[in-house]
Amino acid sequence: MKTISSKFSSSGFTLIELLAVIVLIALIIGVGIPRLNQITTVNLRSAARSVAGLIKITYNRAAMAGEEYRLAFDLDTQAYWLEVLVVQESEEKESEEERKKIPKRVFVRTKRYLAEPAELPAGVAITRYFYPEKARDQSNGTVYLHFYPNGEMSGGYLFFNSSEDTAVTLQINPLTGRVKSHRGVLDVANTT
Repeated sequence: MKTISSKFSSSGFTLIELLAVIVLIALIIGVGIPRLNQITTVNLRSAARSVAGLIKITYNRAAMAGEEYRLAFDLDTQAYWLEVLVVQESEEKESEEERKKIPKRVFVRTKRYLAEPAELPAGVAITRYFYPEKARDQSNGTVYLHFYPNGEMSGGYLFFNSSEDTAVTLQINPLTGRVKSHRGVLDVANTT
């Protein structure tokens, strides 16, 4: 004879057990997604600090060593690298009065501070460069910050954005090389 309890027993989960599992998954997701946003924000701020530090080091190096540098930012590939100005001998001229060698000034990549071109972290991008002295606003191609031996540089504003719509703006002073970081997108419309 069969008992009544064997008729109702099954190997499945009860509704309460399923609800408890769903609540636990919701809690894990609720806590985990904001953490991912924080990681992107940390990457954004870290990248901005790294670039600001590189700008200051290059500014000081140019003034102390008496060399001209430029920091290149490729806004399309999100890579950046350092170049130094060197003098190369060019080919001889054909005419007799111009037989002397004419020096040629060119920028070449240097490995002094960056061994290889650096890339920004995933989810972080430099989206724009604004140079108020020349009213230049650039959002693609390659942007150059020049550092001169006399202690001056091309300043301006570098705009960093993350995939989570957070932003940092670096304000670069051309006379002192000082870099000021601002949270968010700085309004630079009235700076020209």
